[in-house]
Amino acid sequence: MDSQSFTYTGIPPGRNFRLLKILPGSSDDALACELFVSDLDNSTPYTALSYVWGNPDKVADLELSGHACKITRSLSDGLRRLRKLDEAHIAWADAICINQNDNDEKGHQVDLMGAIYDNANHVVVWLGPDPTSSASEAFRCLQTINYKLYTGTDKEYFYPNEGEMPTVYMRTEANPEPREMSRPVGRRSVHSSVLGEKGTDCVGKLFDLSWFSRVWVLQEVGLAGSATAIWGDDSIEFGEIASFIWNVYYTEELRHALGADISQTLSGAPLYAVWNVWSTYEKTESWIYRTPLLRTCAELIADQCSIDFVLVLEASRYFSATNQLDHVYAFLGHPKARNPVKKVPWLQANYSLGVQEQHRLLAASLSQDSLNFLVQTHQTEESLKLGSGYPTWVPMWNKKTQNHADAFWEAWDASLRKEEGNPPNASVDGNRLKVSGLIIGVVDEFTRTMESLDFDGDKDFSGLLVDVC
Repeated sequence: MDSQSFTYTGIPPGRNFRLLKILPGSSDDALACELFVSDLDNSTPYTALSYVWGNPDKVADLELSGHACKITRSLSDGLRRLRKLDEAHIAWADAICINQNDNDEKGHQVDLMGAIYDNANHVVVWLGPDPTSSASEAFRCLQTINYKLYTGTDKEYFYPNEGEMPTVYMRTEANPEPREMSRPVGRRSVHSSVLGEKGTDCVGKLFDLSWFSRVWVLQEVGLAGSATAIWGDDSIEFGEIASFIWNVYYTEELRHALGADISQTLSGAPLYAVWNVWSTYEKTESWIYRTPLLRTCAELIADQCSIDFVLVLEASRYFSATNQLDHVYAFLGHPKARNPVKKVPWLQANYSLGVQEQHRLLAASLSQDSLNFLVQTHQTEESLKLGSGYPTWVPMWNKKTQNHADAFWEAWDASLRKEEGNPPNASVDGNRLKVSGLIIGVVDEFTRTMESLDFDGDKDFSGLLVDVC
């Protein structure tokens, strides 16, 4: 936010934050708001806005507490969608409610952001304008396909033509003339017919929106009790979007109907959002647990996998952030962002840190409970060059490299670390990680080093892994 005359007043220490009162008005009226400080534990009901900041060069006017200000067009559009005609609406939007020029305040408020979205009465996801009028058709496709898969009506019976399945004739001694048997009946997916001529293109446009690539959306939506997505003039419950992402991953016929490009898009950042983050908050009163498919997913993960902060952080590499520190800070509101024994955060938000130091401090903190984060280091020939300066045991949580190793879903406890409650014997001295362990044997033979081509998506990777190992 930019203003020549508006000056922020400090926020008192503790769990205090600012709220935004959007003054009533029609669509043609100027946008006017007021800021006020509230206690997070005793605040008036408010709506939290999840949005993309947008191009900083595209700005709009805002009257804030009587002062003329400039905000991004994206934020202005989102606030206008929240504005009511005849009464004020209380909201929270980070670009205005946090003084972005004060790193100390920003660090303090980022530490509270998990609670801010958790306590919100509702979260509105502003996806942006809809210049091609694609939203209505895209949302119809998502809702219809989700419903058909949930009810088991995603297949239809049909009579194939002669080219698809030849007609069968029968003759007998008593009736030598060929006689047509009962006409064959087949079953096929209805996804292509649901998508129709426009649906695939509209769904593709939906998931190409920049909101789906922004790292902060993971926490903003994941902690919501209820969430609604708005694209242009159309809206949809956010659970429908997340369910569709899940359904695409697990339904081959749906992937075929959508095509390779859209299916590949959904198997990246959106899938990691659903699987690694939104399904792992374990907030039983959230939109996740009110959506049958997603509730089943979340309960399965909680029952069979040992979720830790390393696993949650895996998603960060698939998303973008203007400030690279936010690849970590955007997850501090997750319940796994705390040491399970000491009940303190793995890291406090501090915007005066450099990225390397932030990553080193987080890795050092994590090492006191588990060394699982080491699988994410994934060093390359370039990163291992002498003098690179980056500790080889510290993951780069802000970078996604080709074929990087994913954090694993720890479904067993071979080391008895969890069962016996014994943390690893590890310590950090500057840029050095010191660990100790037991020698249990000697490696007599090893297989060839797998090459990049071995990880080609068209190959049976699991079968190859068995053959090689």
